[in-house]
Parts: sequence; structure tokens; C-alpha cells
Amino acid sequence: MAELKTLQSELDALVSHCDEASRLLARQTVTNQVSDTLLRAQIEEMERELDGVERIEGTLEAMIGRTTVAKDLISLEMSKIDAVGQILSQLGTKLPPRANKVKEEASRRPVGRRNPEDPPETMALQNLIGVRDADDITKFITKGDRLDKELFDSSSQSVLGPVLETYIVPAIDPDRAGGKSSHH
Repeated sequence: MAELKTLQSELDALVSHCDEASRLLARQTVTNQVSDTLLRAQIEEMERELDGVERIEGTLEAMIGRTTVAKDLISLEMSKIDAVGQILSQLGTKLPPRANKVKEEASRRPVGRRNPEDPPETMALQNLIGVRDADDITKFITKGDRLDKELFDSSSQSVLGPVLETYIVPAIDPDRAGGKSSHH
């Protein structure tokens, strides 16, 4: 009978240990599931941030491309102006004395659009580059400044949109409302 009681007490201890092991296993399973859920949420948030960074990177690359194209176009236009300036200076040195007289008369008269007395070479150059007087040059410079400003404004908006979408909008995400922090 003593053996039976010893066996009974060992059996009770075994059942008690088994119950405790089951509770610990259940608690560990719940902890693992919560950790997995939190980890998945963090991974999803990091993926959203990475997507935002990739969009910003794409926008910046596009801005760099547009800026490079604008720089190349400006260089091309400047080379055209330099070439025309060289041609005009060469023409000025090669003009016969009568042509120099016409040139002096033209510098004395008020600036105007076109003069039918202008030599055909001058009119051809004016038509080629689209510059007939100082007002045209001012218009070109003003237009260039306006285009630079529009390029900068559109580029900054292209970058600002993804930044705000990535870093500001998730902070007020309705899924996270109710006091839950975005940092786990």
C-alpha cells in the first residue's frame, strides 16, 4: 500500500508538472504569435517607407535629368549667341565704309523692330536667332527665369509629395488610431 501511495504521489506530481508545462507552452505560443504580428507590422511599415524612398529617388533622378537637359539647352543657346556675336563682329570689321555709315545711323535712331534699310545679312541673322532689339533679349531672359522657377517649383512638389505621403500620412493612419504608437 505504501508503494501505491508513493506511486499516487509521483503520478500527482507528474500531472502537476504536465499542467505547468502545458501552461508555459500555451503562454509561449501566444507570446510568439504576438511577436510575429508585431514583427510583420514593423516589416510592412519599413516596406512602405522603402517604397516612399524609392519614389523620392525616382523623382530626384528625374529632376537631375531635367536639370541636365536644361543645362545642355542653355549651353547650346549660349553657343549660338556666341557664334552670332563672332559673326557680327567679323561682319562689322569687313563692312565697307558706306556700311559703317549706315551702322552709325542705326545706332543714332531709336531702337525699333525692323528697318527696311538694314542690310539683308543683319535681317537674316535677326530672323535666325529671333533677337531684333534689347526688348527681345529682356523677354528671353525673363522667360528663362520664369521657366527656371517653374522647373524648381514642379521639382520640389514632386519630391515633397512622396515625402509627406511616406512620413506624415502614416502617422495619422486610422488603423493606428486609439492610442497605439507607430513604434513597437
